Amino acid sequence: LVAALSNVQARRLDAMRLQLAARAEQEARMAARLARYLPPAVHRAAFDGAIAANRSRRRWLTVCFADLSGFTALTDAAESEEVVSMLDDFYGAMAGAAETHGGTLDKFIGDAVMVFFGDDAADGSAQGDRSADARAAVEMALDMQCRFDALRERWRAAGVVRPLDLRVGVHSGWCTVGDFGPPERRAYT
Repeated sequence: LVAALSNVQARRLDAMRLQLAARAEQEARMAARLARYLPPAVHRAAFDGAIAANRSRRRWLTVCFADLSGFTALTDAAESEEVVSMLDDFYGAMAGAAETHGGTLDKFIGDAVMVFFGDDAADGSAQGDRSADARAAVEMALDMQCRFDALRERWRAAGVVRPLDLRVGVHSGWCTVGDFGPPERRAYT
């Protein structure tokens, strides 16, 4: 009888281990999907349990906005699939520049991106060197221009003839950064 009970318990234990492994795999896939929607520092802090709810703080940040000049006029004449494809190209190039230079890609706004430097830890425990953050933002802005020039040439080769340019603005100053919005839908910005 003891051997039979022990065998049953061993099978149950094995079944539970399989369920736990499947659950862990499912959660890892979900975390990887969420990583595409969150700045890396926020993603890390969320999964480490370091984000404090409803917390914002003042930080000296360097903020960069980059937007397409002439794109709105192009959207009036282009098919929506072409517009989406061009925006995806643009967002990818700008996000790549932000990642390369250590910026936090805050958001996409129409045909623009917003990136900031200086809030390296989502919990606010680390504040970077202000001048290094500003230099990194300017280097990123120059990189964005180079990446955009390559995009513009590719688009021209694909038949986009309307003139498009990239406008980039960089500014440093005191900002409030953190989680904003109602409890049901927070945004780190």
